[in-house]
Amino acid sequence: MITPEVARAHIDEMRRVAARYQRGAAVPSVWRRLLTRQTRQH
Repeated sequence: MITPEVARAHIDEMRRVAARYQRGAAVPSVWRRLLTRQTRQH
């Protein structure tokens, strides 16, 4: 069972992570290129 409190905690964490990624919005394009290269190799 997932209690509302646990669900709220997860949502808060997701929001924090999203905020971090939004702050470094200039970098993701480079990371995407690296990730796509790695996935293609594997």
